[in-house]
Amino acid sequence: MKKLMTFVALLGMTSIGWAGTTRENVKDRLDNAGAVLHEIMAAPDRGIPEEVLEHARCIAVVPHMIKGGGGAILLISSAAGTRGCAGAIAYGVAKGAIPQFTRALARELADFDIRVNCVSPGIIRTRFQDYLTSEQVQNNTRNRIPLHREGKPEEVAAALAALAENDFITGAEVPVDGGMAMRMV
Repeated sequence: MKKLMTFVALLGMTSIGWAGTTRENVKDRLDNAGAVLHEIMAAPDRGIPEEVLEHARCIAVVPHMIKGGGGAILLISSAAGTRGCAGAIAYGVAKGAIPQFTRALARELADFDIRVNCVSPGIIRTRFQDYLTSEQVQNNTRNRIPLHREGKPEEVAAALAALAENDFITGAEVPVDGGMAMRMV
């Protein structure tokens, strides 16, 4: 069994392109991505958003995966990127871009045996949910989540592990949301 190199990123969006990458020009593309990453990392005081840093880190692992014979990049989107979330337009747009970034990057890197997938968690009981009132939690579990409970971080981790282990899944978005993606209300 070959060693699996896996990278998990929680990211928003930025623009470092891999379009047109081939085995012949990959070194130039990697050098360019490395230069962008170096510039980003060399200036943390510029107030560069964490999402941009995560995107750069995601691209930075590609040369190591190519040298190692492949790997898996796992991205984390959100149900808010699929369904929208009142009061969180920028968050929803950024998270909604991740599944498309996943598909595009998966296609660009498939020839190098690098798989790219994402999970889109719904309402997961983490510190992110701590601001909710008990009424909001009840509304979520009664009306928004068909399984009528919040998810657990372990359930998101299990989906990520399954995507990392399966060598024939790439370009996929897996909702881990208790059925929220299928709900009409």
